[in-house]
Amino acid sequence: MVPMTLFWVVVLGIIIWLIFQLIGRGRSPGSEAGRGRAEEILNERHARGEIDRETYQRMLEDLRGGPPS
Repeated sequence: MVPMTLFWVVVLGIIIWLIFQLIGRGRSPGSEAGRGRAEEILNERHARGEIDRETYQRMLEDLRGGPPS
C-alpha cells in the first residue's frame, strides 16, 4: 500500500513540476524569445520608415541591455 501511494505521489509531483516548467518558459520580460520578437518588431518599424536610424539604434541598444543614454 505504501509503495503504491509513494509511486503516485512522485508521478503527480513530476507532472506538476513539468507544468510549471512549461508555463514559466518565455514569460519573463528579459527572455530570449521575448527579446527576439521585440527586435523583429523594431526591425519592421525601421524598415517601414516609422523610426529613423538614430532612434532605431538607441531602442535596439535598450532592448539588448546596453548602457543608458
